[in-house]
Amino acid sequence: MKKSLIIGVIFAMTAGVVFAAHAEPGADETAFEHASENSIFNRTTDWFATIGKSPEEKEKIKTEREALRAARRAKARMDRETRRLEKTVMKEKQRKVEKMEHRLKEKKESK
Repeated sequence: MKKSLIIGVIFAMTAGVVFAAHAEPGADETAFEHASENSIFNRTTDWFATIGKSPEEKEKIKTEREALRAARRAKARMDRETRRLEKTVMKEKQRKVEKMEHRLKEKKESK
């Protein structure tokens, strides 16, 4: 009984490591698509920032903070897209270099 339990635990840990090694780091793109732009953290900090202020001041503060957040989100999206495109370009360059090296190697062998 103990042996089978130990073997089961070892198998589960090994399988977890194998599956984790193949997972891509970072959040899934669908998580970004469905995420709320006005999170509870943002609403709470906005509330603290506007305590005791007049309604006009509250609206001004919230508008400024939302604009800053939108700018940060846009920059983060652009950074992610840039990294994705750079990765694609690098793979394409590597593929072309390997193709050229292969052609050179064939030419040398044919002589």
